[in-house]
Amino acid sequence: MRNFKYYFLIVCLCNFSLYSQNKTGIVTYKQRLVSNKVFSSNSVKEGKVRENIEMFNKVLKKNSNKFEYSLIFKDNKSYYKREISIEKDIDKFAIMLTGGDDEYYQDLLKKTKIKKLNAYGEEFNITSNLVDEEWTLINETKKIESYICYKAMSFEIIKSRRGTFRKKIVAWYAPSLPYNFGPKGYGGLPGLILELNEGKIQYYVKKIILNPSKRIEINKPSKGKLVTLEEFNEINRKMTKRWYK
Repeated sequence: MRNFKYYFLIVCLCNFSLYSQNKTGIVTYKQRLVSNKVFSSNSVKEGKVRENIEMFNKVLKKNSNKFEYSLIFKDNKSYYKREISIEKDIDKFAIMLTGGDDEYYQDLLKKTKIKKLNAYGEEFNITSNLVDEEWTLINETKKIESYICYKAMSFEIIKSRRGTFRKKIVAWYAPSLPYNFGPKGYGGLPGLILELNEGKIQYYVKKIILNPSKRIEINKPSKGKLVTLEEFNEINRKMTKRWYK
């Protein structure tokens, strides 16, 4: 493991020098399912709830590969959102189920992340700290497009009315692309994330444009209610409790 980390330090320093002039980029990601069932109905008895879960899975299976997202970055900031212009027949319910309308802003210097979403009839800007993300680097590789990528793993804590769960996150990043960004606000790795497995949904790179000719401006989200992640979790808990009374 020590040799692996030493190798990474050398690679990252070399790549930083090679790409020092390319501080802007546009990355296009696609989405697909890695399982036919995103939502499990195994623990649900027969009835309306089970029917709804099966319907959710069918909607996602039909629409998942239609989604396309763009990640733009400049210097130490990035913005990630769904590309609406190329979509014509995506089920709006599928967008809601995958959080496809959520947007993500990152500022590496300030070590902050903002997730922009609509919930409970309001628009929220949810702030969190980038240092809260803990990745385990794994000495396992595969080629994505023409890039050698390394594996990293993390867990996201999910709190719901049924308890607290850990969702496994697997990222494949390219050290030869020394940009600490990725889809859905994930990042902080020694290379651009080209593939991300979040539960049973996978986000994978379609196109990379470095140092594009068009001007890139990245603005911090301003419209909406600014809350911390802890504050939003409390809002979510109260609303969920109200619904299930």
